[in-house]
Amino acid sequence: MTFSVRKTLADASLAPFEYEDAAGKPQVLPHAKTLSPDQAMRIAIHGDFEGVLNEIAPGQGTALANLPMIVIEPLLAAWFEHSEIDLSGAGLGKPPKSSPSSTSTRAPSKRTSRSAASRSRK
Repeated sequence: MTFSVRKTLADASLAPFEYEDAAGKPQVLPHAKTLSPDQAMRIAIHGDFEGVLNEIAPGQGTALANLPMIVIEPLLAAWFEHSEIDLSGAGLGKPPKSSPSSTSTRAPSKRTSRSAASRSRK
């Protein structure tokens, strides 16, 4: 069987995400999986949340861009969770984990070879 884009789109159940805005009014964002690859990349790489949200939900991008991150971060996390997008490795608002090789042990360095100067002191 050949993959069918038409059937996949027809079978998709992508419920919109509902939330309450700062004024207490109900608002709706489309399911995040309805974003085009271009829109997703503009958010991920360029941080263009305002522009993309204004495209998919006119006016909401501007309204959300004026809110503090203490609101935006959990709102976006809830939207992505609703849309079954796993951001566990993305770490919204969390600093990236450093690799063990880049972490400081705070131990003094040990000399690995003797230079000519250290041999001349003997």
